[in-house]
Amino acid sequence: MIRYPAFLSTSISFLFTALLAGCHHGPVPVTTLNETVVYRLVEPLFNAGQDSRIMVIQAGKSQAELLFEKKGYCIGCHAYSSTGLVALNVKKGKDRRFVVIKFEEKGISLFDAKKIGEFSFMAWSPDSRYLAMAVNTFGVIDIKNDVREPFNLRYQSGDVAIYDTTTKEIKLLPGASEMDFVEDMPAWSPDGKELLFVKYKSGKDAPIDSMSIYRIPFNNGAGGTPEPVVSASGSGDCNYFPNYSPDGKWISFVKGDGSQGVFARPSSDIYLISRSGGTPRKLSLNTDGAMDSWHRWARDGRRLMFSSKRGGGMTALYISSIDDPGNAAPPVRISEHAGMKVNLPEFVSRLPLGGTNRFSEIINGIFSEGK
Repeated sequence: MIRYPAFLSTSISFLFTALLAGCHHGPVPVTTLNETVVYRLVEPLFNAGQDSRIMVIQAGKSQAELLFEKKGYCIGCHAYSSTGLVALNVKKGKDRRFVVIKFEEKGISLFDAKKIGEFSFMAWSPDSRYLAMAVNTFGVIDIKNDVREPFNLRYQSGDVAIYDTTTKEIKLLPGASEMDFVEDMPAWSPDGKELLFVKYKSGKDAPIDSMSIYRIPFNNGAGGTPEPVVSASGSGDCNYFPNYSPDGKWISFVKGDGSQGVFARPSSDIYLISRSGGTPRKLSLNTDGAMDSWHRWARDGRRLMFSSKRGGGMTALYISSIDDPGNAAPPVRISEHAGMKVNLPEFVSRLPLGGTNRFSEIINGIFSEGK
């Protein structure tokens, strides 16, 4: 039986003290978090049958609340559209499903569910019609029993695909689904006209040599010719988890030793590069020797939220403000849970609570009916 400890609040109504008292230059200090944050809560050590929870901190509140939970199931990647659709990767044993839940004022309902094999890394388009995801993600996992690096997971295959909410079909994106490469971690541009994705080679036994970030036009699902944004130089140079800033000015990404996969790497740090090109810069919000990863931009494009293990083996959420030249303020911790890991954070619109029982009913129906 998994025990979930009481929630620890690290702020009072998200009112933070000034970070740069007395400074007249540089990033504006974070003083308040006025958006709703969703994140995943998991055990410190990996096991194939672990439960997980999706937590939400409503804007203006100081306590995390339960959004999704289903005992005996692992809820992995989760993505939230601006129109109330939530895409989830739900697994029970070896049975994995793609599930889309719809939020309405009257509650939650099932929008779609299907078996699509192994998949990961999902992102909604700005207009919420399309969901980009990595499919065919088969890999090799090595469980390490170490809270700092619980496992190694190297994908040996992966393709970027697009789910269309109007047809409920999933199709590969031409130009980001080449057979000889792993292509994953898609991220939309703010105008929905292009995507970022990560491209690399991964052998069965050899470590990953490098990972590069590419840009590709969407063209209503027709794709196109990808071009490199952050090129890798080999020898363990791995660039991954790309994100556009909401104003389209910046591309943020993580750099670390991804030779054995990208999850929970102590070497990982968050970098910034102009969308128009240039030299990537390591942000000052990072802590050397501790994981800084899983980052997301606030909708105002002025703040960056990320997961970090700077306090030890457990992961907590931090937030930093980013000024116009791309400099980061000292980060502030916004949420942590004793003895548990926090990851996959996302800024979202306000979500209704109290749907946990209904969510359980929906998942029961999906798996019992073999959808």
